[in-house]
Amino acid sequence: MHNFVILIDRLYTLDGDHKTIGGIQTYLSALAKVIFDNFKVKPVIYQSAKHFFEIEQPHYIVKGVDTNGEINPKKTFKYLKSENSAKSTLLIWGSDQYSQPSTKFESVSIQHGIGFDTEAMHSPLKRALVNYGLTWVYKTLQRHKAIKIFENSRAAVCVDYNFLNWYRTYRSSAQISNKIHVIPNFTDIPAEPIEKNNDKISIVFARRFVDRRGVDIALQLASKLVSKYENVEFYFAGDGPKLPLVKKLVESHERIFLTKFDSSKSIDFHRGFSIAIVPSVGSEGTSLSLLEAMASNCAVVASNVGGMTNIILNNFNGSLVPPTFDEFYKELCDLIETKERLITYQKNAYITAKSSFSKANWEKEWVKVLNLTLK
Repeated sequence: MHNFVILIDRLYTLDGDHKTIGGIQTYLSALAKVIFDNFKVKPVIYQSAKHFFEIEQPHYIVKGVDTNGEINPKKTFKYLKSENSAKSTLLIWGSDQYSQPSTKFESVSIQHGIGFDTEAMHSPLKRALVNYGLTWVYKTLQRHKAIKIFENSRAAVCVDYNFLNWYRTYRSSAQISNKIHVIPNFTDIPAEPIEKNNDKISIVFARRFVDRRGVDIALQLASKLVSKYENVEFYFAGDGPKLPLVKKLVESHERIFLTKFDSSKSIDFHRGFSIAIVPSVGSEGTSLSLLEAMASNCAVVASNVGGMTNIILNNFNGSLVPPTFDEFYKELCDLIETKERLITYQKNAYITAKSSFSKANWEKEWVKVLNLTLK
């Protein structure tokens, strides 16, 4: 019997108090259940922590490795190696961002989408490169790092075709491993399409309130749309650094709302909305938020970035537009004013999610990959 171990920055908070919220956390929890159900063993998830802790759940075990409260994949991996035999252990890098060079462990790396199509400006060096017109240097370094960490593992699962096709432009056919698989993200699917009342148009932005998720675009859209249309309501669902700006806007208008929801109940949450927007400016794989909205029969308008272009066929099951206020505003106005188009998007969104992005499909593909890797 093989052991399965997963390394990630954190599934729980660094003190082990509670589970953190996020797309990767949802993904790895679901993957752990797939392993448990199909291989009859609880995977052990290793993460950084303030102190050592161990938490056992029905389908997995979480071990916090004392890294002095800092995210330290290298130290976490060192501890993982001390507890596991490479001969009987399959290592899953929960994100290729945290993978380490290793020749002993058989491993699979998960590539969650291109995260370097925007400029992260949190360090003085990065800001200087961009501000002095050296963005091309910054981008070159980003691409080099992305390839280097992706190749830490011989086998990989990509959540979209966007990354794989980009990677192909940097390697010859002979250099590309036949152990690279594409398994798009998943969503739960209601047994039947959810009926919508489109007399009142409710629009939702259910993302973290940060720049790269397009919250600034959403703020402008909310203000303009509720002012133009009396039958439109706009909901912000989430949290993040720009929460004060969201609260300020909500307080200024009676048809703009702030709410939250349990990520495990996303389908029920989206039930009451006609339209969902995903205006991310970058760093997207096959977005869970987008898929959950589509499964809930929402018409979707998404930016034409990352893996979302593997989900939306423009003018069939949604709209793909550049991540700007003007483009989103124009598209949303047309959907609000053209009910036939709105209903078509809602219907085809559900069909797409059910046919191609169901959790059952995702589980089946992962079992195939794990069996191939264990051979």
